[in-house]
Amino acid sequence: MTPVLRSLRSVLRAYWRDESGATAIIMVLATSLALIAIAGMVIDLGHVFVVQRQLQASTDAAAIAGAQNIPAGTAIATATTYSSLTGNKNALSGVTVSFVSGYPQTASFGSTGVTPYPAIGGQAAANGVKVRQQAIVPMFFLRILGINTITVTAKATAGLKGGKGQAVDMEIILDTTASMNSSDNNCSVANATRESCALAGVQALLGKLNNNLVNVGLMVFPGVSSSSQAQNDYNCSGTAPTTVAYNNSPVYSIVSLSNDYINNGSLKQSSNLVRAVGGGGSGCPSLTAVGGWGTFYADVITAAQAALTSAGHANTQKVIVLVSDGDAGSASNRVPSGDALNQCHQAITAAQTATAAGTWVYAVAYGAPTGATPTSCSADTGTGMAISACTTMSQIASDATKFYSDGQGKSGACQSPSNATITDLVAILGNIAQNLASPRILPEDTT
Repeated sequence: MTPVLRSLRSVLRAYWRDESGATAIIMVLATSLALIAIAGMVIDLGHVFVVQRQLQASTDAAAIAGAQNIPAGTAIATATTYSSLTGNKNALSGVTVSFVSGYPQTASFGSTGVTPYPAIGGQAAANGVKVRQQAIVPMFFLRILGINTITVTAKATAGLKGGKGQAVDMEIILDTTASMNSSDNNCSVANATRESCALAGVQALLGKLNNNLVNVGLMVFPGVSSSSQAQNDYNCSGTAPTTVAYNNSPVYSIVSLSNDYINNGSLKQSSNLVRAVGGGGSGCPSLTAVGGWGTFYADVITAAQAALTSAGHANTQKVIVLVSDGDAGSASNRVPSGDALNQCHQAITAAQTATAAGTWVYAVAYGAPTGATPTSCSADTGTGMAISACTTMSQIASDATKFYSDGQGKSGACQSPSNATITDLVAILGNIAQNLASPRILPEDTT
């Protein structure tokens, strides 16, 4: 054996006998396994975190959607639809999701300032919804440690109203026929006429709106003779405008869509709209119920919808709020040709046309008679056409939740199934403003 080979063999023998290399390999393997285990835990726990975030988002969505549908009586069904359970809108894959026992549930909170909707169907009176969900998340790497699953939960409570709201263009239609000059001893405003009570209600409505989001216009019927005459309803002159018959091209609009009615959280006295409804301060009288032409309001509903379409803003919800006793029946020589018959049904048709275009029509029956033709809606004759003013107003509303009645005087028997607990006109109009706000997430300790 050559010296070179002997030297090489010695080196190899020495390396073979040295165990420090094996120790190094074992350490590398052990460290690698530890790193893999840690990485596995991070992956599993990261997955748990993601699932929990997704579950919370769907729980919030379910609570808000459920609260939105409290007036329709479908809060629980709607919350379920927006949950993460299998087959629903926010279903999560790879995990098992269920509701915590007893949820979702409706609630009636006394601290939110939002009037609970009355019981409807199987749903109790409520102004909020609570949702609790849980998800069982399977583990992959943590199974090595005997942890097969981790359960996460999410909870959310939403109120019916109180959120920021949405962009709205609104036309308010006020009945200014002569009957509105009669007293309303049931109004929360002392010594009020029906007209002054209605104006106080409009002030309450305006005071609860967000003028950065809601533009408001004002229309009256019967209409005035010209736009220049309309100014007499808000220029503080105390001079009543000249009104004209419904067949004499009346001007129904008193104040066009505007948002200058609020300043620093209060009604702005210099606003034409605020002045028209009696908020201009002492020495600035409001509009008056001139009357003189009977009651016919189908055309003013059409005019309101036309104004919302032509002068409204993009991406806004269109809204009409009608306050009237609904008892249409003006003389044939005061209404447009061909409109003498079925005047209440004409108003219903006009409102349904607006609803079909996407407008929300709120109808406030104020002293609306419940007796059908000829007791009220005397022009609605013919087979199947007899109808009461109360029924007319209920059918003018876009849906049952948008129909209100003062529940007093002639409206005592005219009840709104969705809003039966709100009967004062001022409170009614304030509630309409409240309903334009969106649902909102509430703290879990809300009572």
